[in-house]
Amino acid sequence: MTVTTLRRLLAPLAAALFALLLAVAGATTASADTVPAPTNPSGFLRVGHLAPDVGPVDVSLTRADGGTANVLTTAPYGAFTPYQTLTPGFYTVAMRPAGAAAATEPMLSAPVTVDKGKAYTLLATGTRDALKTSLINDDLTKPPTDTSRVRLVQGSTAAPTLTVAAVGGPTLSRDLAYGQATGYANVPQGRWTLQVLTPEGSEAMTSAPVVDLAAGSVNSLLVTNAPGGGFAITPVVDAKGIDPAMAPTGGIQTGLGGTATDIVNASGSDVAGEVGAVAVGALMLGVAAASRRRKRGVRVDQ
Repeated sequence: MTVTTLRRLLAPLAAALFALLLAVAGATTASADTVPAPTNPSGFLRVGHLAPDVGPVDVSLTRADGGTANVLTTAPYGAFTPYQTLTPGFYTVAMRPAGAAAATEPMLSAPVTVDKGKAYTLLATGTRDALKTSLINDDLTKPPTDTSRVRLVQGSTAAPTLTVAAVGGPTLSRDLAYGQATGYANVPQGRWTLQVLTPEGSEAMTSAPVVDLAAGSVNSLLVTNAPGGGFAITPVVDAKGIDPAMAPTGGIQTGLGGTATDIVNASGSDVAGEVGAVAVGALMLGVAAASRRRKRGVRVDQ
């Protein structure tokens, strides 16, 4: 095949490739232009005390740049602190026995990164001598009409795992271990009776707990060790105390049951890259096909 013939062969295919890439770039730019930029400059953080053998604690929050420590609240086992509205950045969360001096060595100290427009709950779990933390994403966006958004947070050590279902409704967790949280589920508003099962499938609670879920509310159902033994379930309204105008506008997409998992969507650049690769592949296939036709005696250089 001569150079002239090859140029004639590639010219229309190259033009088609160039037009396709321009279209992809234009679509990507248009898509980016139509997505509104986040308007909330703050992030939100609260702490859940889920260590059964640790008494009430003072929870403090300090900016990594050396800002003054802020005592969030004194929290007993089974309590969530109020959300703190924070400037995005790096922080250190510390827990000390309630009433201890600020210079006291903390029982627990953990670094946390707070992003703009996101809400988090830092769970403190374990025992007095082996405390640890896990950070979960909170979805504070308003649920659909006449529904409530709900998830389960497992803070009880009375059983290895628990399965919790709403009678006549969805299963909220399946074999959820201590220190884990499910994703959120949208359920119809109203009063729900919960069934709590141990790994063996037996009832974990002698009397079924009942929770009231208001329309438009976002809730965490917190499972803890009951004072007299067994389990307790306490509803916590997640968005309570946050100015609706300041609340995050883009919730974390999570599934029903199991440990909460972020859903990663392909970005426009990734899609453009994939389309470009397909176009290049098509071009190469076109060249190969033309070469085969040439070998078979088909005239392509009219």
